[in-house]
Amino acid sequence: MDLTNNEGIKALLDAGRALGDIKEVRGVPVFVAPDGYQTKALDLESHQRTPYRARGNAELYDVDSFLAYVSRYKNTAGTVIFADREGLSVKAVFNYHSEFEPGWGDFSATHSLVQTPKWEQWSSGSTKVMNQLEFSEFIDDLMEDIVDPPGADIKALVMALKFRKKATFSSVIDSEGGSFIEYSEDVKGEAVKGNIPIFTEFKLGIKPFVGGENYSVRCRLRIKMRDERISLSYSIINEKLLVDDAFQSVIKKVREGAAGIPLFLGV
Repeated sequence: MDLTNNEGIKALLDAGRALGDIKEVRGVPVFVAPDGYQTKALDLESHQRTPYRARGNAELYDVDSFLAYVSRYKNTAGTVIFADREGLSVKAVFNYHSEFEPGWGDFSATHSLVQTPKWEQWSSGSTKVMNQLEFSEFIDDLMEDIVDPPGADIKALVMALKFRKKATFSSVIDSEGGSFIEYSEDVKGEAVKGNIPIFTEFKLGIKPFVGGENYSVRCRLRIKMRDERISLSYSIINEKLLVDDAFQSVIKKVREGAAGIPLFLGV
């Protein structure tokens, strides 16, 4: 470059101005470009040894882990907890707005109620209409969750339904001695009649949510007859109340375990 003429000197000055400068604004490095030059946001944080601040969301699988995480990262001014009834989750935000200054709200931890695999089967099967073979196989697979009536009675019903799949059914009888289904089947050319004892309710002993408490859950059995065939279904009694109770139990534990941190119902 020829620095003995005006054009060379001007080019040198332009190159110097183009270098710009880096200033610190509230602790954050900012590149300041000279007038007439295009400016671009620079990600200087990614080149630092550590981030400028914590961010991200941790998913915790039980209440105890959630509370331990909250205890580790809470701060006096900016930590709040939200309890979402619709989403069945609690969320702690560690850098939320405080009464003194706004916050980014992007550093958090969440605990959501997750169904256990067995409860998911019971819940999804509630009110589903099944034929006798489908119902017997369904109950057979989940029999260990049923605490009342006794296992022998459940097994007897399951086996009776399985081995009477070619029978024709005439009626469902309710009496003081119990309920039963009357049937007739062809045995070596002869019509043989009989009945299958049934129950109108049964009770589960089950843990609906991972890391949660065990519940005693009542279910109602329904039997319908059509064209000498039967269909069976069950419904979980007060399922919504059970879910709400489980969530309220989580909220109670969080209030006690994170005392002093504001808890809001909402998202």
